[in-house]
Amino acid sequence: MGKSTSSPAPPNPAQMAQQQTQSNMQTAAANSYLNAINQYTPYGNQIWTETGQRKIGDGQGGFYELPEWSVRTELTPQQQKISDAQQAASLSASELARDYATRIRDATATPFNYEGLPAGGVAPVYDKDYRQHTYDTILQRAQPQQQADQRALIQRLADQGIGINDAGYQSAMRAYDSGVNDFRLGADLQSQQMAANDYNTALQSFGAQNTQRDRAINERLMQRNQPINEVAALLGTGSGVQMPQFQNTQQQPVAPTDVMGAYQMNYQGQLANSQAQNQSQQAAQGGLYGLGSAAIMAAAMF
Repeated sequence: MGKSTSSPAPPNPAQMAQQQTQSNMQTAAANSYLNAINQYTPYGNQIWTETGQRKIGDGQGGFYELPEWSVRTELTPQQQKISDAQQAASLSASELARDYATRIRDATATPFNYEGLPAGGVAPVYDKDYRQHTYDTILQRAQPQQQADQRALIQRLADQGIGINDAGYQSAMRAYDSGVNDFRLGADLQSQQMAANDYNTALQSFGAQNTQRDRAINERLMQRNQPINEVAALLGTGSGVQMPQFQNTQQQPVAPTDVMGAYQMNYQGQLANSQAQNQSQQAAQGGLYGLGSAAIMAAAMF
């Protein structure tokens, strides 16, 4: 009679993990080679170079080795000349800017102030009091002559025999009063014009004073800022280099081998085969036991 088949031993997890890691490392190395793609452009090139091996411990005293890469950008001879010239110019400008920095220190040694600058004017206001005073002055200056003219008119009318109650007298006095009123209207216009002229003159003077002050402030600011602007201009000296534009290359990944899955599938297959053999042996043994029992029973009957 055959013996039953023993179940296969399960895979060693540590050994499976180690082999899976080894497979992953080999896949990573293959990916690095596939994706180290050199590029060439009209302005320069990008070159990948394997420079050595990087060792990674495996946790059991050993190590794995993966390729180590470096990448460099190479400009074309023309672009390299531009780059060299720009760096030389930038270095020279930087050294000159360093020397000019003392000018900034001297210019900003003291806080900005307005001492010694022309004073600004006070904005003028239209002077109503000045207009009224001018008007009153004109009337006062004309009043003696107006009174003398009135007395002379009355005397002339009297010499002509025209009394105060006569129509001619009233008409002459109305004409005189109308002339005086016209004079006052003229005095009002004249005082208004004189006040406006005075205001405009003051306004022009105010504008001239402020313009002079603003110009002085701007000149002082320019003296203060000019060294800073010169240094900033020197630091920005140099034309740009046309750097090569590299494309994003298509990556070609290699999927890692499923070592642990393969072990598991093999183990399940062996286990299923072992179980099938055991079941077959058990069935065969069951048949033999049945035949033996039937023979014993037949012998007993005879």
